[in-house]
Amino acid sequence: MSKSRFRVPHTLVLIFGMILAAQVLTYVLPQGEFEHVAIDEHRYKIVPGTYETLDEAQKLAPWATLTAIPKGFEGAQGIIFFVFIIGGAFGVFRATGAADALIGSLLRRFGNRPSLLIVGGLLVFSFGSSTIGMAEEYLPFVPMLLALCVA
Repeated sequence: MSKSRFRVPHTLVLIFGMILAAQVLTYVLPQGEFEHVAIDEHRYKIVPGTYETLDEAQKLAPWATLTAIPKGFEGAQGIIFFVFIIGGAFGVFRATGAADALIGSLLRRFGNRPSLLIVGGLLVFSFGSSTIGMAEEYLPFVPMLLALCVA
């Protein structure tokens, strides 16, 4: 008897499946909106209990599925470009051996006191987040942090 092993589909297949599901749901779910009140110039608050369905609901065109990914790239192009640049710089950093030297140095210095290493890392990443708003820009650091955790 052979076991059937479940294999997770490729990431792009999953994303495209979610886009298709969203497209189909625009024909199934009723469209509506809430009333909202301006808090300040750029922020609004939704008024609870004010949801109303729209009489003239607009359905997405079938080709909207094909343009969803390019429109998403268009909206996030600044973040995508920055992550590519940081990832490339980090690739050079790793190829020269500087990343391995940094990990080795940190382990020699703080190997017997891992709590100091964790607190130091939290302070560095917190400083980056609070001063220049880093979020997705931390993705290239994941391989180095995983290597540090395993070592």
